[in-house]
Amino acid sequence: MELRTFSGAALAAALLFGYTAMNAAAQVPAGAQEETVLQEAADIHADIHIAKGDELLLARKYARARKEYQEAAKLMRADGIVPEDAVQRIARSLYYERKHRSAVSVLDGLAKEAAQAGEVAIQTRALANATWLLWFDCTQRRCPGGKLEIQNRQRQIERLLSSPYLDDGERRKLAVRVGVSPDVVMLAKAKRTRVRA
Repeated sequence: MELRTFSGAALAAALLFGYTAMNAAAQVPAGAQEETVLQEAADIHADIHIAKGDELLLARKYARARKEYQEAAKLMRADGIVPEDAVQRIARSLYYERKHRSAVSVLDGLAKEAAQAGEVAIQTRALANATWLLWFDCTQRRCPGGKLEIQNRQRQIERLLSSPYLDDGERRKLAVRVGVSPDVVMLAKAKRTRVRA
Protein backbone atom coordinates (compact mmCIF):
# COMPACT_ATOMS: atom_id res chain seq x y z
CA MET A 1 0.00 0.00 0.00
CA GLU A 2 1.39 3.36 -1.07
CA LEU A 3 1.24 6.17 1.48
CA ARG A 4 0.54 9.57 -0.06
CA THR A 5 1.76 12.75 1.57
CA PHE A 6 -0.02 16.08 1.36
CA SER A 7 1.23 19.55 2.18
CA GLY A 8 -0.36 21.42 5.07
CA ALA A 9 -2.60 23.53 2.80
CA ALA A 10 -3.78 20.52 0.81
CA LEU A 11 -4.49 18.54 3.96
CA ALA A 12 -6.39 21.48 5.51
CA ALA A 13 -8.48 21.82 2.34
CA ALA A 14 -9.19 18.09 2.31
CA LEU A 15 -10.25 18.16 5.95
CA LEU A 16 -12.45 21.22 5.42
CA PHE A 17 -14.10 20.04 2.23
CA GLY A 18 -14.23 16.31 2.73
CA TYR A 19 -12.80 13.14 1.32
CA THR A 20 -13.79 14.05 -2.26
CA ALA A 21 -11.14 16.75 -2.46
CA MET A 22 -8.47 14.44 -1.04
CA ASN A 23 -9.51 11.62 -3.37
CA ALA A 24 -9.34 13.95 -6.39
CA ALA A 25 -5.84 14.98 -5.39
CA ALA A 26 -4.77 11.36 -5.02
CA GLN A 27 -5.52 10.79 -8.73
CA VAL A 28 -3.25 13.64 -9.85
CA PRO A 29 0.55 13.50 -10.17
CA ALA A 30 2.31 14.45 -6.94
CA GLY A 31 3.47 17.91 -8.17
CA ALA A 32 -0.05 19.07 -9.00
CA GLN A 33 -1.86 17.56 -5.98
CA GLU A 34 -1.91 20.68 -3.82
CA GLU A 35 -3.06 22.92 -6.67
CA THR A 36 -5.86 20.50 -7.62
CA VAL A 37 -7.13 20.20 -4.04
CA LEU A 38 -7.05 23.95 -3.52
CA GLN A 39 -8.85 24.53 -6.85
CA GLU A 40 -11.59 22.05 -5.91
CA ALA A 41 -11.80 23.57 -2.43
CA ALA A 42 -12.26 27.05 -3.94
CA ASP A 43 -15.02 25.75 -6.26
CA ILE A 44 -16.80 24.10 -3.35
CA HIS A 45 -16.34 27.24 -1.25
CA ALA A 46 -17.99 29.41 -3.96
CA ASP A 47 -20.88 26.92 -4.16
CA ILE A 48 -21.30 27.13 -0.40
CA HIS A 49 -21.58 30.92 -0.59
CA ILE A 50 -24.15 30.66 -3.38
CA ALA A 51 -26.22 28.11 -1.42
CA LYS A 52 -26.06 30.28 1.70
CA GLY A 53 -27.07 33.32 -0.36
CA ASP A 54 -30.02 31.39 -1.81
CA GLU A 55 -31.23 30.55 1.72
CA LEU A 56 -30.96 34.20 2.74
CA LEU A 57 -32.74 35.30 -0.43
CA LEU A 58 -35.67 32.98 0.36
CA ALA A 59 -35.77 34.48 3.86
CA ARG A 60 -35.93 37.96 2.23
CA LYS A 61 -32.60 38.98 3.75
CA TYR A 62 -31.48 40.55 0.50
CA ALA A 63 -28.45 42.55 1.64
CA ARG A 64 -26.97 39.54 3.45
CA ALA A 65 -27.68 37.33 0.43
CA ARG A 66 -25.82 39.79 -1.80
CA LYS A 67 -22.78 39.64 0.48
CA GLU A 68 -22.68 35.85 0.06
CA TYR A 69 -23.05 36.15 -3.72
CA GLN A 70 -20.33 38.81 -3.84
CA GLU A 71 -18.00 36.51 -1.91
CA ALA A 72 -18.76 33.66 -4.34
CA ALA A 73 -18.11 36.01 -7.30
CA LYS A 74 -14.79 37.06 -5.79
CA LEU A 75 -13.71 33.42 -5.45
CA MET A 76 -14.82 32.61 -9.00
CA ARG A 77 -12.92 35.58 -10.42
CA ALA A 78 -9.81 34.47 -8.53
CA ASP A 79 -10.16 31.14 -10.37
CA GLY A 80 -10.43 32.91 -13.73
CA ILE A 81 -14.16 32.23 -14.09
CA VAL A 82 -16.69 34.87 -15.15
CA PRO A 83 -19.07 34.67 -12.14
CA GLU A 84 -22.35 34.56 -14.06
CA ASP A 85 -24.36 32.59 -11.47
CA ALA A 86 -23.32 34.76 -8.55
CA VAL A 87 -23.80 38.08 -10.37
CA GLN A 88 -27.18 37.08 -11.84
CA ARG A 89 -28.25 36.26 -8.27
CA ILE A 90 -27.05 39.67 -7.04
CA ALA A 91 -29.22 41.28 -9.73
CA ARG A 92 -32.16 39.07 -8.74
CA SER A 93 -31.88 40.17 -5.10
CA LEU A 94 -31.93 43.81 -6.22
CA TYR A 95 -34.97 43.11 -8.41
CA TYR A 96 -36.83 41.62 -5.42
CA GLU A 97 -36.13 44.83 -3.52
CA ARG A 98 -37.48 46.85 -6.48
CA LYS A 99 -34.03 48.33 -7.12
CA HIS A 100 -34.36 47.75 -10.85
CA ARG A 101 -31.82 50.33 -12.02
CA SER A 102 -29.20 48.92 -9.64
CA ALA A 103 -29.91 45.44 -11.00
CA VAL A 104 -29.50 46.75 -14.56
CA SER A 105 -26.17 48.29 -13.59
CA VAL A 106 -24.95 45.00 -12.05
CA LEU A 107 -25.93 43.07 -15.19
CA ASP A 108 -24.27 45.65 -17.44
CA GLY A 109 -21.10 45.14 -15.40
CA LEU A 110 -21.37 41.38 -15.94
CA ALA A 111 -21.85 41.92 -19.68
CA LYS A 112 -18.67 44.05 -19.82
CA GLU A 113 -16.71 41.50 -17.79
CA ALA A 114 -17.91 38.69 -20.08
CA ALA A 115 -16.99 40.73 -23.18
CA GLN A 116 -13.45 41.22 -21.86
CA ALA A 117 -13.19 37.46 -21.26
CA GLY A 118 -14.60 36.62 -24.71
CA GLU A 119 -17.66 34.89 -23.22
CA VAL A 120 -20.28 35.90 -25.81
CA ALA A 121 -23.08 33.71 -24.38
CA ILE A 122 -22.69 35.16 -20.88
CA GLN A 123 -22.45 38.69 -22.31
CA THR A 124 -25.66 38.17 -24.32
CA ARG A 125 -27.60 36.68 -21.38
CA ALA A 126 -26.51 39.50 -19.07
CA LEU A 127 -27.42 42.16 -21.62
CA ALA A 128 -30.77 40.48 -22.35
CA ASN A 129 -31.66 40.35 -18.65
CA ALA A 130 -30.56 43.95 -18.15
CA THR A 131 -32.69 45.03 -21.12
CA TRP A 132 -35.74 43.20 -19.79
CA LEU A 133 -35.26 44.80 -16.36
CA LEU A 134 -34.95 48.24 -17.95
CA TRP A 135 -38.15 47.61 -19.92
CA PHE A 136 -39.92 46.43 -16.75
CA ASP A 137 -38.71 49.47 -14.81
CA CYS A 138 -39.98 51.77 -17.56
CA THR A 139 -43.43 50.13 -17.37
CA GLN A 140 -43.54 50.91 -13.63
CA ARG A 141 -42.57 54.58 -13.81
CA ARG A 142 -41.59 57.29 -16.28
CA CYS A 143 -38.34 56.64 -18.09
CA PRO A 144 -37.16 59.59 -20.17
CA GLY A 145 -35.16 58.11 -23.05
CA GLY A 146 -35.88 54.57 -21.85
CA LYS A 147 -37.50 53.44 -25.10
CA LEU A 148 -34.50 54.56 -27.16
CA GLU A 149 -32.08 52.89 -24.74
CA ILE A 150 -34.05 49.63 -24.92
CA GLN A 151 -34.00 49.74 -28.74
CA ASN A 152 -30.22 50.33 -28.73
CA ARG A 153 -29.74 47.40 -26.37
CA GLN A 154 -31.91 45.16 -28.55
CA ARG A 155 -29.76 46.02 -31.59
CA GLN A 156 -26.64 45.19 -29.58
CA ILE A 157 -28.16 41.83 -28.57
CA GLU A 158 -29.00 41.07 -32.21
CA ARG A 159 -25.37 41.80 -33.19
CA LEU A 160 -24.14 39.50 -30.43
CA LEU A 161 -26.52 36.77 -31.56
CA SER A 162 -24.93 36.82 -35.02
CA SER A 163 -21.43 36.34 -33.56
CA PRO A 164 -19.47 33.41 -34.98
CA TYR A 165 -18.24 32.70 -31.44
CA LEU A 166 -21.70 31.64 -30.28
CA ASP A 167 -22.72 28.06 -30.98
CA ASP A 168 -25.99 27.58 -32.90
CA GLY A 169 -27.90 25.85 -30.08
CA GLU A 170 -27.12 28.64 -27.62
CA ARG A 171 -27.88 31.24 -30.32
CA ARG A 172 -31.35 29.79 -30.93
CA LYS A 173 -32.12 29.62 -27.19
CA LEU A 174 -31.06 33.21 -26.61
CA ALA A 175 -32.90 34.46 -29.71
CA VAL A 176 -36.16 32.95 -28.51
CA ARG A 177 -35.54 34.33 -25.03
CA VAL A 178 -35.08 37.90 -26.26
CA GLY A 179 -37.89 37.71 -28.82
CA VAL A 180 -35.82 37.62 -31.99
CA SER A 181 -36.62 35.08 -34.69
CA PRO A 182 -33.84 32.43 -34.74
CA ASP A 183 -34.09 32.42 -38.57
CA VAL A 184 -33.33 36.15 -38.74
CA VAL A 185 -30.33 35.65 -36.49
CA MET A 186 -29.03 32.75 -38.59
CA LEU A 187 -29.36 34.87 -41.76
CA ALA A 188 -27.47 37.73 -40.10
CA LYS A 189 -24.75 35.27 -39.06
CA ALA A 190 -24.51 33.92 -42.62
CA LYS A 191 -24.25 37.47 -44.04
CA ARG A 192 -21.53 38.38 -41.55
CA THR A 193 -19.58 35.24 -42.41
CA ARG A 194 -19.82 35.97 -46.16
CA VAL A 195 -18.61 39.55 -45.69
CA ARG A 196 -15.51 38.36 -43.79
CA ALA A 197 -14.62 35.66 -46.36
